[in-house]
Order: sequence, then C-alpha cells, then structure tokens
Amino acid sequence: MLQAKSLHRAGKLGPAEQLYRQVLHHSPSHAEAWYLLAGTCHAQGRLAEALAHYQQAICLNPNAGDCHRNLAVALHQMGRRPEAATSLREALRLNPHDVEAYFWLGNFCIERGRYDDAVDALQTAIRLRPDYFKTHSELGVALRREGRHAEAIAEFQEAIRLHPLDTVARSRLGSIFVEEGKVAAAVAIFHEALRIRPDYAMAFHSLGELHRQGLYFFSDAELAHMKQSLQEQRLPVPQLSLLCFALGYVRERAADYDGAFAYFRQGNELRQRYFEERGLRLGGRERLAWAAAAAALFTPAYFRGVASWGVDSELPIFVVGMMRSGTTLVEQILASHPQVHGAGELTDIQRISEDLPEAIRAGVGYPDCLAHGDAGVLQPFGERYLNRLRARSAGLRVVDKMPDNYFHLGLIATLFPRARVIFCRRDPLDTCVSCFTQSFNDARWAWDLPDLALYCQAYERMVRHWRAVLPLRSFEVHYEQLVQNQESITRQLIEFCGLKWDERCLAFHESRRPVQTASRLQVRQPMHARSIGKWKRYEKHLAPLLAALEETNLRPLNCQAPRV
Repeated sequence: MLQAKSLHRAGKLGPAEQLYRQVLHHSPSHAEAWYLLAGTCHAQGRLAEALAHYQQAICLNPNAGDCHRNLAVALHQMGRRPEAATSLREALRLNPHDVEAYFWLGNFCIERGRYDDAVDALQTAIRLRPDYFKTHSELGVALRREGRHAEAIAEFQEAIRLHPLDTVARSRLGSIFVEEGKVAAAVAIFHEALRIRPDYAMAFHSLGELHRQGLYFFSDAELAHMKQSLQEQRLPVPQLSLLCFALGYVRERAADYDGAFAYFRQGNELRQRYFEERGLRLGGRERLAWAAAAAALFTPAYFRGVASWGVDSELPIFVVGMMRSGTTLVEQILASHPQVHGAGELTDIQRISEDLPEAIRAGVGYPDCLAHGDAGVLQPFGERYLNRLRARSAGLRVVDKMPDNYFHLGLIATLFPRARVIFCRRDPLDTCVSCFTQSFNDARWAWDLPDLALYCQAYERMVRHWRAVLPLRSFEVHYEQLVQNQESITRQLIEFCGLKWDERCLAFHESRRPVQTASRLQVRQPMHARSIGKWKRYEKHLAPLLAALEETNLRPLNCQAPRV
C-alpha cells in the first residue's frame, strides 16, 4: 500500500491502480484500498468504475466521510444530482469540519444556480481553512453571479495571492474585466495566465472572443501554438473544444467562413461526444416534450383558478427568448433607463420550480404540482423573489432576462399577475447559427444542428401557446425590426414598461454596467444590422439545419409590428 500511495501522490495513476488491485486480490475487505482505487479511476475519468468502488468502500466502512464526499462528486459529474446531494449531506454529518465537502457543496450550488447558498457554503469553508486558494476562487464565481463584482474581484485576487500560479482565478478575473468593459486590463490578465500555463485554453478562448470583435488580435506565434496544441490532442477534451472555438472566431473575423465553420463543428462535436460518454446529453427533443406537457397544464381554466394566488407587484419585467435572439440587447436598452435595473440572467425562477414539488407535497413533479397548490404556498415564493429584486435595486422596474424563463411563464403568471413579459424573436436561421458558432458549455442542445432546430421549434410552440392563454401584459420584439428602427421600437418598449421616455435608452452602448452574457461585447457597440442574415455566410454547411427547420415547419420570421 505504501508504494501504491506514493505512486498515487506522484500522479502515476496507472501503476498505482495496478498495485491497489493487487492488494484487493489478496485482501478484498480492505476498505481503504477500495477507496483509493476509486480515486485513481475517478481521476482518469472512469466515473462508473469509480462509483462502484466508492460504494464498495462505504459498504466496508460506512463512517468514512471523505469517501461519501468523493462519491458525491462522482455522482454529480454523472448528472445524478439528488443522489450527490444525499451523499454530500452524509459526508458533512460524519465530518462537519470537512473543508472539501463545503467546497464541493458550494460548487454544486453554483452549477444549480443557487448562488446565495454557494456563498454561504464557501464562506464556511474559508472560515475553516482561510488559506485554500481554490475556495476563494469559487467564492468569487458565486459572488460574481450574485452581481457583487467588487467582492468577487477581491476573492479572485486573494486566490492569486495565496497561489501565484493560479491560472483559473486569473482567467475568471479577466472575464470580470471584460464584463465591465475593461478590455486592456482583461488582456493583461489573460496574458499573465498564458505565461504561467502556455497551453491554457480558457485564456486563449477569452482572447478569441475579443479577437472576434476586433478588440484584440492574436500574433502568428499564438495562432501557431493553438493549432499545434489542437493537433497534438494532449489537452482534455473540454479544453480542445475551447481552442476550436477560439480558432473559429479568428477565421470568422478573417471572413474565412468555411474554415471557421469547420472549427465550430469540431468544437461542438468534441463537446457532444465528451458529455454523451458521461450520460449527460440533453437535446431539443426533451424540450419539445416539456413544452407539450406545459401547454396541457397551463390553460385558460388554470389561470382563472389561480388568479388570486400571486403577489401584487409591477416590479419584475421578464425578457425571454432563445439564446442569441436579442435578449441581452433588450435588457441593455431597458437598463439604460434611470428607473430600471438590469439584473441579468437570474436563476431564481428555475430554483422555485425545483423547490415547489416538496413545498406542495402532491406527489407529482413540476409543473403538475401547481394544479395542487394554493395562495398560502405560492405567495411566500413570490415575496422571496421580489425581496431579492429589491435588494438589487430601488428602481421602479427590475429586468430578469433569463432566456429559459419562457418555459416558466405559467409559474410566473401565477406568482406575479402584474408582471410584464417581453418576447424576443429573431430569424430562426440566424438564431440557430449564432448559437452553434458560440461556445456554450451548458446549452447542450446548441451542439448539434438538428437538435437546434428542435429546440427552436419548442420555443416557437411555447410562444404561440403563451400568446393564446397567458394573462400577462406582453410585448414582442423582433430583432430585425429593432436594429432597423431603433428609436421607434425603443420608444414602444419603454412605453410598454410604463415608463417615461429617456434619451439614454438610445445610447445603451455607453452604459458601464457589467454584462455577463455571451453578448457582453456586442452590447457595448452602437446598434447595427450586420448580424441580419448572418446564416448566409455558412449556408453551404447548413443542410442538416435547413432540413430540420423545414421538417418542423419553421421559416425565417415574417416580422410584423410588435404588439402589446
């Protein structure tokens, strides 16, 4: 065992694994050997094997808190989140001072969009061990998502102070500078990361996004280095995917659309295979099924029955739509008004949808549980959400621009009957191509052209359904109309929100507010129509998308006047 542990600590996982197996051949009840064997499999990405070995170790020693914790990590990485949460709770019950367990709890909460819970868990970890740099970096991520940028910057800087070779914290710090429009500072941070770790794909990708907008240009040496790293295939698959997108941005900027699309396709295929091997695929077909279930529940009769359940407030404005359909642009325009706060992509509504089944206790999941709810259960959820908005701003309106909230508009109408909804629409071809050519790690439906078409169909079906039954005030913004008739549509938009006109809404690109979405660079530019018809640049490569859109009866939108 001593030799195996020594090899394990040295990172020689294969030889260590062989020795652990030899120990278990002679001593099959050796709990520690099962645990350590699981660790070598886990580190090599063999999650199913790791899971089985962790479970065997726990059977032999149920009180091993660190084993429960690492089992939770493996379960979470396999997408088995409820089981992961159970294992992590058991780890903390066995060892309430387990710093790594609190670290992973914070990490899990970030992935689920529960950023306030993540802050609590990570701050607990820091109290137990103030010098662990990774915890400070994760806390910075949670604070950034909460809109607490100054505190997030301080945590990233503390992580770098504790570990000067930390490239992850540097990359995250650079991303905050990009969100704040501080491009020169961001570039300097990304270059620092690359001096420490020349193959750091995240820094190359971030610089690639700047290159795409003409805010930075790679040197020939940097381009050669990225191409060589991609060719050698020595980096983990997610990092190779990031390099593909960075190189795709470069070729797109150079108007080499065939070369750009080849890189985008390679990047998406790498990511798709990587996640499918781990059983984490989620595509457009699942969204279509969800849309059908939601449409069956949220009928005019349902809304008549819940009319008195909600909270009386005009504070929230929900901007919904597919990604890359203009949601960030609409939010930026609204947030330029002095009486509007742009809160970004809040995860609170998704969180409410996850918590409701347990609160209602009807034995069915969301959204079906809503049919068994009442005002006493629902109103506290609405009040908590509004309190979160009020904590961010004292304005008359707060914009929540989580695009996926269009799936939750039935819940939103139940909670906030006086809320306003803005639907963002864009030519489906432009929307889908823009999604495919953007590096989206979480939007798994965006990695495959036919999947994109199905997801687009799910959105269109939901919009048609909501327009027919939703009892909320709604406004439809067509991206093409907005960029071609900026002032006219903007005035209608501001009037719809119940606000007086303010000229600053036309100068939205001058706002210094941080923007965290993929469009954070574009919304700092004046309005332009260059992205209309972007799909034509890649037309020869879009046969699968065109066929899928044809099959789902989607055509480029015939833009009609937005209506309230």
